[in-house]
Formats: sequence, structure tokens, C-alpha cells
Amino acid sequence: MRDGDDERGGPGRRGAGGRRRGLDGDSDLDKVPDDATVVTNLEELSRRAGETAGAGDALHPHLIVIAGNNVGKYYRLDRPTTYLGRGETCEVQIQDTGVSRKHARVLLDPTGDVWLEDLDSTNGTFVENHRIERRLLRDGDKIQLGRTTIIKFSLTDATELRFAEQMYVSATHDGLTRVNNRKYFDEQFLAEFAFAARHRLPLSVLMIDLDHFKQVNDTHGHQTGDHVLKVVARTLARMLRTEDLLARYGGEEFVILARGIDKAAARTIAERVRSTIESLLIPLSSDPGGALRITISVGTATFADGVPASRVALLAAADAALYRAKRNGRNRVEQWSETDPPAAPTSNVTEDTNA
Repeated sequence: MRDGDDERGGPGRRGAGGRRRGLDGDSDLDKVPDDATVVTNLEELSRRAGETAGAGDALHPHLIVIAGNNVGKYYRLDRPTTYLGRGETCEVQIQDTGVSRKHARVLLDPTGDVWLEDLDSTNGTFVENHRIERRLLRDGDKIQLGRTTIIKFSLTDATELRFAEQMYVSATHDGLTRVNNRKYFDEQFLAEFAFAARHRLPLSVLMIDLDHFKQVNDTHGHQTGDHVLKVVARTLARMLRTEDLLARYGGEEFVILARGIDKAAARTIAERVRSTIESLLIPLSSDPGGALRITISVGTATFADGVPASRVALLAAADAALYRAKRNGRNRVEQWSETDPPAAPTSNVTEDTNA
């Protein structure tokens, strides 16, 4: 049995220095047998708990998405009123076709109570499977909005919140480059395409591939290749608007989803991205004083006026334009046109009906 463990294998009553401590912090209990019961009081237990937990363990109200888009995302309720809905002004944005622009709101009462109110939404707000107009929330209540979205109300301490946020980042971001990963992109693309189709807005996809990247790995090693990917990802992220989405699509491929960007603007963005990456001088850790240049090929496709007809077709069109850029010499931008033949769907992308 380890020093400091009791007979059941759990932590015993030893302090950090290995001494058994009395209630007043001295060592009077050193003579107490291991199997003795130590009597304390609630005030002492509270003091010890406070020392262990610290002020950061106060409970705060949060919402966490447990089904639908953005599963795992936490929202801290730290203002008197928090709006939930599809609208861009909502603090909790939910891209679900059954959710109204301003669907519901959460109210923090000065007494500490938390209320949920439906805002005359089209499809209603449900708590624990009951449609509500106004309801006092309890820890653990499950709120359903729209077709697929379920949000859990939770009273969470700071430590648990940090852990949940770290888990969410790990689940939605690429481990190497720290930009969004393929899974997160697919979820957001589904919602963005549905939004663009519903409101007849343009939506552009830019597929980006690093040219001759295998040669970088073969010549300079995979560590240098990883460094190049991180530098390129960081550079791309700095160039984009807040509403744009950047993700690592796989290997040396990245993808950008640009909301409200038409065909001409998509080409302008793609050319700016291409020329910026071409101008980079990436230091080589394996060769002090040495540096590496890299180029990219970019394919773009834009959804406008119902064409291409689906999310899958739009992504396939951008992918086809990228391969044309590769065939035509690399370090260039090619755009999909409505006159091009239909492109084959990219792998691992399935059709959907949310548009």
C-alpha cells in the first residue's frame, strides 16, 4: 500500500509532507492509529473544501450543444439577456432550418434564477419534451429548438468549463495547424449552404493545395514539412474575414468557405492568397540561414442563383478547378464555370436535403 493511501486504495489522511494533520494544522494526530475515526465539523470541512477548490469553482450558468450543429460548444450565460436563433445578432447562433431568426431568449434574474422564453418561434421551444412559453431552467434541462438541435442547460464551475472548452477545440481543430478540421468544415458547410440557398446569397469555396509538397518532405524531412503547413495555415488565417471559414481538408490541402462572396470577388481573394503564399520566405531549422519558398494552386467555385444545385456539387466544382490549376502548371488560380461539365463528387462527401 502506498504511503498516504488507505486500505481501499484511496487517498488517506496524510498532508503533503506525509504527516497526519490535526484540525488546527498541527501534528497532534500523528499518534492516532490508522483505523481511527477522526471527528470534525461542517465548518472545518467547508474551510478545507474552499482551500482546495478556490474561488474559481463557483457555479455559473452555461448552455452546451449536445445534438445538431456544433456539438460540444459551450456558451456562458453572463448577461441579463441572451438570444438564441439563426440571426447573426443572436449570441447563440443555431444553423438549423427549423430555428427562427430570434427563436428564444434566456433571462438571468437578479435573484439568480434563469428563465427561458420562446419568442413566438415558428416551430416552438421545448424543454424536456414539453413545449414552453416561459420556464424556469433547472440544472440538466434539455432544450430542443428546430429539427435537430438540443442544448443542455448546466451549472458549471470554471475548471469543468475549461476542460469542456479544451475538448471542443480538440474535436473541431486540426492538431498540427490549429485551424478548423475536416469534420468541423463539413458541419459548417452544411449550414452555410442551406443559409445561402434559402436567402439566395452567393457562397464561394476555395480549394487550396501546396505545390510539390512531397518534394519538401523528401528533401527536407517531415518536420520541415509540418512547419511549412503551420506557416501556411497561419498566413491564410490572418488574411480572412471573421465570417470566413478556413479548414485543413486533408494532407497538404486547405479549404476556405467565403460567405456572400460572388465569383469575381472569389477570384480576387484567391489571387491575393496565392501571391501572398508565393512571397513567403520560410526559415529552415535544419539549415541555419537557409529558407524555403512554397507555392499553391487554387480552385474556386461559387454558388449563385441555385447553381451548382447542391453542396456536394459546389465542393466537387471547386475540386475540379483545383485539379485544372495543377494540370495547367501550378501556382495559379482556376475557376469553375457554369459551362464546365459536371464534376464528380469528392470522396467522403454525401448528398443532403437541408438546402
